[in-house]
Amino acid sequence: KCGDIIVSENVHDCKSCSCGACSVDGGKSYLIRSGNKENWEELSVLGSDDNIGTDPKSADRLHDAQKILNEKCKKYNVPEEIMYALVRSESFFDHQIESSAGAVGLTQLMSFTGNDIAHRLKHNEYDLKNPDDNLEFGTWYLNNLSGRLENRWLSAFFAYNAGITRVRRWMNNSKIGFNNIKKLPDDLFLETIPYEETREYGRKLVGAAAMYAWLYYGKEISEEIAEIVET
Repeated sequence: KCGDIIVSENVHDCKSCSCGACSVDGGKSYLIRSGNKENWEELSVLGSDDNIGTDPKSADRLHDAQKILNEKCKKYNVPEEIMYALVRSESFFDHQIESSAGAVGLTQLMSFTGNDIAHRLKHNEYDLKNPDDNLEFGTWYLNNLSGRLENRWLSAFFAYNAGITRVRRWMNNSKIGFNNIKKLPDDLFLETIPYEETREYGRKLVGAAAMYAWLYYGKEISEEIAEIVET
């Protein structure tokens, strides 16, 4: 039990999470226990859209991507739980998925973003539906955004969703709104972002990262949130 997460060995007895820190996608995260805490796996994570239902293959897809994701996180110095949260939110660990807007693969990169990253990384050939290429690009890109935003992961999440130019503009406007404060706490910045979709995106990824940090690395949820949301 973690907050309001109740895990049962029988998946049908599992209850949804509704606590403030762990509520992911509106409190619709379900976990299944396999033996001990170290082997707990995510059975399914329901998206906010009504047409997204329980997907029993989600854990298999996570396992397929896990080794590659961990390698890329180590290569680009990104906490693994951060990338788990991003990939889970963006693609549900489905490397073949393509959005109506044209975003492709595990980290949902647009073709022009992929082309730019390929040029920077000197990749002459790549396939955004290939998990290795996609995770290489996505992990590098998130780390790059973080580095350009004072190494703040929450700001990097926002930039991944809405673009770094918008995030910088919102941040400057928020600082002005708080009497030209020099360093704006992340929690205040989140509440001043003018788009609900982006605010919810940030909240969702913080919750997911905290969940993965607790499940896979034994970190306290409050500790993980404090690392992501700087005050």
